[in-house]
Amino acid sequence: MIQVNRRVLLIMLIIILIGITIIPNSVIETISQPSWVNDKREIHTSKIIIRIPRNQPEYYVSPRNVDSTGYLMKFMQIIEFEDKNRDNILDQKDVVLGRGLLCDKSSWEIAVKQNETLLQVNFSSWIRVIYHGPMMGPPKKAFIKIISTIFTHDTSVGNYDIKGESEVKLDIVIMDWPWRSKESNLALRILFTPYKGETINNERKVMHQHKKDYKRHMDLLTLRDPNLDYGVLFRVRQFIHADGSNSSIIGTSWRDNNTFEIIYPHFNNLLIHDPSLRVIELIRQRIGQIGLIAGSITILVSISVSIITLKGFRKKLLTENKT
Repeated sequence: MIQVNRRVLLIMLIIILIGITIIPNSVIETISQPSWVNDKREIHTSKIIIRIPRNQPEYYVSPRNVDSTGYLMKFMQIIEFEDKNRDNILDQKDVVLGRGLLCDKSSWEIAVKQNETLLQVNFSSWIRVIYHGPMMGPPKKAFIKIISTIFTHDTSVGNYDIKGESEVKLDIVIMDWPWRSKESNLALRILFTPYKGETINNERKVMHQHKKDYKRHMDLLTLRDPNLDYGVLFRVRQFIHADGSNSSIIGTSWRDNNTFEIIYPHFNNLLIHDPSLRVIELIRQRIGQIGLIAGSITILVSISVSIITLKGFRKKLLTENKT
């Protein structure tokens, strides 16, 4: 009877250890609610940290347990241009009419909203728009708002499957753009680059993959630094809201200087678009974790089977000796 109880306890111990080992990290980590650390200008979750040191829309993103390295996503400029060759991108053949400098001397206001399901950090500013070409005149103003939302749990928003605590859902609002032409478009230029400490190396090319998800109507931009064990996924939905109606972006393009551009059509007063940024583990890291888990389980099972076998063999020998 005692031997049976020991076996039962041993089997129960194995089951408990396996359960603890294979519980997804998200189940454990979503206990921590996303929070805004005001004195440090940082967003904290149980999975990632986003640093915003200069009160401007530039995000230094890294996993929670990484301090000195990560990826920078910086909203640089909004460029008004005439697409002369009709190729749906901004290139040297096009005419630039004006530039709105996002990370400039403009003062950005930050407003924070938080509840049990999400953390929202809103940037808003009247940015300078500098005209190009003849009769350019003095700088004008445009209102820009960038809403950064992190959800506590996995959430579906439109076509997006947002990962709780490891993805930033963005809403980009452009209002009252001082157009110079009725035929022009806007290009939103975003910088993506790795950083180490306070050093940003823009000259170093970032490994990237740019492809389309036709089923979800999205552009997917995956970026990684070979020296890091994680990357970032930037997703751009094709649909936008322009002047209260549904519309779509014109195109996207990746440049060799680590910048990504989203091309918006001409609109009158208001445009809203909602990309997202997710921190992702590399495949090799996930394989390594799975291998570690499988190896641990195999070792536990092997030890347990050996103990049970030895006990059974010992009991059989004692029985034979008695006879």
